[in-house]
Amino acid sequence: MNRFLKHWPIKILILVFIGFLVGYLIFNDFISVWAYPTNENRNGELLKDFLAVSGGLAVLAGLYISFVRSRAMERNVVNQEKQIKNQTVDIGLSRDSLLNEQFKNAVEHLGSDSEPIILGGIAELNFLATNQEEKFPEIVKNIFCSYCKSEANYKKDDDSIKWNVIRAILENLSGNKVYAPFEVDLAHTNLFGASLQHSELSNWDFSYSTLPKKIHRVIFKRCNFTKCNLVIARHIDVSFEWCQMSSMYMENLEWSQIVISGESTFSTTSIDSNFKHLTVKSEFYSSKFFNCSIENSNFGKTFLSDTHFLCCDFDKVSFRNSEMMSNRFDGSNFKKVIFRGFVTKTSFKGIRNEDLRGQITLWSKIIRSIEGRANFAGVTFSGLHKDLADDTLTKHDCYFIVQDYNDILKTKGAMKNKVIDIPQEWLAHI
Repeated sequence: MNRFLKHWPIKILILVFIGFLVGYLIFNDFISVWAYPTNENRNGELLKDFLAVSGGLAVLAGLYISFVRSRAMERNVVNQEKQIKNQTVDIGLSRDSLLNEQFKNAVEHLGSDSEPIILGGIAELNFLATNQEEKFPEIVKNIFCSYCKSEANYKKDDDSIKWNVIRAILENLSGNKVYAPFEVDLAHTNLFGASLQHSELSNWDFSYSTLPKKIHRVIFKRCNFTKCNLVIARHIDVSFEWCQMSSMYMENLEWSQIVISGESTFSTTSIDSNFKHLTVKSEFYSSKFFNCSIENSNFGKTFLSDTHFLCCDFDKVSFRNSEMMSNRFDGSNFKKVIFRGFVTKTSFKGIRNEDLRGQITLWSKIIRSIEGRANFAGVTFSGLHKDLADDTLTKHDCYFIVQDYNDILKTKGAMKNKVIDIPQEWLAHI
């Protein structure tokens, strides 16, 4: 039944044509007389009508055939689109399968004992993250961070860490923009043997870590440096913006062209370190500096409190528009230092104004300053200042300076051989 009904319009047209043809052949004379009673060429006129009707039926048949063909072509197009879609899905599945296999192999390379194989795995993971941004960057970032925290664990000896691998990971994380939207967790990691250069890093967590010994032209934004170690390192042209920089430890550090700004909070314990072209525009509190050098620096719009600069050297330093309260500069050396803000409850015991050359130990500065009165020749106060302690630096004061210095070296110091033997005669002054 269905086969009979298939293309029924064309079959009806054929039946109608056959009916007309049979009627014309059998009833030709009767129809011509009926249709054209007065026309002598009635048979010719009827033939014309028959041909016209036949032509019309042929036109209808042609239209129907064209319609059928167009529908068939449309179905073919739809079928082709479905086939292409299915092929695309198959290709996509095949491609995903290949990418997943490539990702799996790259991750397995990280577990190798061979450093070149590990570096190859890192390069392959970074390639996947770069070329498949919608899928891999965050997971690759997490893998890199996890590897660093495992391989460069702060409990491991420096000699047992694969530094080439750590450097490659940091170079990728800091230099590839696909990782920029994500937080990078490198807390509790020893990064000393690595480096950071020419990059802008946002939302990186370095808390409880040892920072790289070399940092050059880097901008840190909203990063966490809580209880970081900066030891025997050289950092040049570095900016800290809106960073958490609390309870840091610095030893034999060289900081040059450093800017601390925004809502950053800064507190540190610093020993035997040099600071050049330091610009501070943030809160600065509860810090201790022993035998440090601060040159060509500017503390602008800074609230400085409970900070001790003990036996430090200040050369061309401006405390501009700074509010200073409960600080100590005992035993320090001042040359061209200007306090332009409010200074109160601050100690300047035994400060000096000397030309010093080369590296001078804390003990040497103690000897230079002990039992000496404050010399303010290198200091200018252009703002309100009151309740300043400017008397003699006693042996009692020096004992506690050296004792504090020694305690820090013994608990945190990288160079414990710098511990100073305190003269027994000072004990009588305690």
